[in-house]
Amino acid sequence: MSLREVGPVGLMPFLLRWGRPAPLVLLAMSQIAGWVAAFALIEVTAMLWSLIPTAVLAVLRILGLRWSDRLDRPGVLAVVYVIHTVAVVSASLLNPFTAIYAFVGYLDIRAGFARGWTLLVLFTTGLTCALGQSGGIHGLRNMPWVFVILAVVNVMIALVMMRLDTEREAEAVERERAAAELAEAHAQNIALHDQLVEQAREAGITSERARLSREIHDTVAQGLVGVIRQLEALPPQADPDVRHRLATAEQSARDCLDQARRAIAALAPRELEDTGLGDAVRAEVAVWSARTGNPAETVIDGTPGNPCPSGNGNADPVVLRVVQESLTNVARHAGPCEVTVSLSLTPEVVMVDIFDTGIGMAPDQPFGHGLKGMADRVAEASGEFHVESRPGKGCTVSAVVSR
Repeated sequence: MSLREVGPVGLMPFLLRWGRPAPLVLLAMSQIAGWVAAFALIEVTAMLWSLIPTAVLAVLRILGLRWSDRLDRPGVLAVVYVIHTVAVVSASLLNPFTAIYAFVGYLDIRAGFARGWTLLVLFTTGLTCALGQSGGIHGLRNMPWVFVILAVVNVMIALVMMRLDTEREAEAVERERAAAELAEAHAQNIALHDQLVEQAREAGITSERARLSREIHDTVAQGLVGVIRQLEALPPQADPDVRHRLATAEQSARDCLDQARRAIAALAPRELEDTGLGDAVRAEVAVWSARTGNPAETVIDGTPGNPCPSGNGNADPVVLRVVQESLTNVARHAGPCEVTVSLSLTPEVVMVDIFDTGIGMAPDQPFGHGLKGMADRVAEASGEFHVESRPGKGCTVSAVVSR
């Protein structure tokens, strides 16, 4: 049985762990009190013999003060405790005032012993204190019943003290646990706050990029397309200088249109920065399926990696947002189901259908925030948006956006 299992609450280290000379002071006080009473209550011979166990106790305490690190081993502590107990009992039989020193055994119980040793040390300390309090060897010989009563009282008091100490220790552990939980919750709240701030920042950046992309497309790009169409519609000119100026104006308009389209592409969602719409949709569906556990399939017609060849550079971002928002709605409202995302890419339009086998909804049910946001986004890109659903028959979200 190990003596090294130390509880977190204790008033004094055990034997070889003392950091203060209080036990030596108590030992000296017990000897002084014994010699003061030697001529009235205690025989001088007994006091002389008591010097031997008292010296053993003093040596043990001094060794504990000076070489505790070297002697702090389970086997050594057990041997020292036995020697210490024998010395205390011997000194108490010869000098009853040794009970003054023996009291430190109560203070050593929780500080130096494993749980299995606690009661043994407690009873030993109580009996030793009672031996001195009852008058040592003479009291034990003449009035043993006094020793029994004092032993019971000492042990009962020690048990109460140990119980209170245990409850105080449990309260301290509980407070530490609660403090640790609060610290962890605080750290989680800070991390969540940082995450929300970052998500809000990303959402704001994405929203602003989409707004700028729409503004460039709807104003600059569309205006340049109109200028080019007007220049193309002009009849052939006989004057070479006029033909040259018209060709230069048309080429300048086309160069500006190319620059506008590059700006629109640069402002597209980050999912489209390094990949085409088809690959971005396929990746989005795969991630959603892995996160929700719902089976999902992506069907793509056309060339997935081709960027928008002409016209509406805002088509790909709009379609990708429709797919993302539709999958979010399925996860929130459709329940366990299967999802199929069909994407068709042509030089003229981008078409997408998101079909799920979920619980569906009534045909006349008004759009929620998610569906309304998708419809508005598609309408801003001059596209078409449709929702078909019946209760228990799933739901299909469709969008067509010109390229």
